[in-house]
Amino acid sequence: MRSYDKKTPSNITVNYCGDLSFEQVQPMIDKYHFLFLPTLNENFGHSIYETLMSACPVIISDTTPWNGINKASCGFAISLKEKDQFADTIKKCIAIR
Repeated sequence: MRSYDKKTPSNITVNYCGDLSFEQVQPMIDKYHFLFLPTLNENFGHSIYETLMSACPVIISDTTPWNGINKASCGFAISLKEKDQFADTIKKCIAIR
């Protein structure tokens, strides 16, 4: 595992854990509280789908086909122009976990 947190604030840790086989994906997702994926573009968003299949909420941009998650209460689809809303959402998620 390599740490990529040299440019992040001291209260945030980012780790790249390497590639996963298909069989390892769901068990790995089950270990986490949220998926954060503010992507510029997704034609489907398999990682979003796989995360939702594990009942794990997602924090994504509104540039995916998954914008219905706001109404379904299974995550947050936010405009990339709304950086403050991303920050507020992350803070709320930290508070509930």
